[in-house]
Amino acid sequence: MIINLFASDFIREIQERLQDTEGWKPETMEFVPAPKNQRWRFRFGSWGPIGDITDKIRPLAHVHLQDQVVATGLMMCLADRVETVLGDPRSSPLDENQRHQILAYGHENVSVRIGSELRHSWGSAKLYRQYFEDYQTFLKRPMIVANQLSSLVGDFEIAIVQSDFSKFYDRVRPQMLIEKLRKFMRSPEERNFFNLAGRISAWRWAYSSQSENMPEQHDIPNFDTVALPQGLVSAGFFANVALNDFESRYAKRGAMRSILMAIGA
Repeated sequence: MIINLFASDFIREIQERLQDTEGWKPETMEFVPAPKNQRWRFRFGSWGPIGDITDKIRPLAHVHLQDQVVATGLMMCLADRVETVLGDPRSSPLDENQRHQILAYGHENVSVRIGSELRHSWGSAKLYRQYFEDYQTFLKRPMIVANQLSSLVGDFEIAIVQSDFSKFYDRVRPQMLIEKLRKFMRSPEERNFFNLAGRISAWRWAYSSQSENMPEQHDIPNFDTVALPQGLVSAGFFANVALNDFESRYAKRGAMRSILMAIGA
């Protein structure tokens, strides 16, 4: 009963805050400097790194619980449109037509295919697909391509190149994310919803010496506003949204390169 009353009050407070969509502002986030590749221990009632903090810091964010719920709700509202565009990671890597598509592996919502669209399973006990399942397919795709090419190029060796964006989450600003989100708007009637989405995604840090020093120490401009707080459940989903244009252009260039190779250019 106590838990039910708490949940009821919690939801009502969120509803009251959402009544003023024009004035919505997320609570400031607490900066949690989490060292990479460093052992931690629980001591004197709290967790902390063993020894001195290393130079490589992952800026985790402690986000207000109500704001986490609203951000997750925003993700669920957009899930069908975004997942359909990102593609189905369950597609077999043995299908050559599927391999000509850019697919997002990781932070994919649990969904089912209905016709040409993916539909998020709102009633599912899981939000994201199992990462290890997608990752196994992600690893298989380049290996299958490399094996097929090996039979065509003779004595040449096939190299698989992998790369990563440095501090990608930390570099995406709210204005950039909302521009990417607006591309999923289907009618002018949805403008207010996407305006609210922009306000929900405009996170700011509570003052701390660590967050103030991050831009200078790690070459991250405008770090006072963040669109993808690390540790936020929905951040991975919106990271895929932020990258979608880049991936689409990369896919088109890859397709053009395949055509040129086919005609011997």
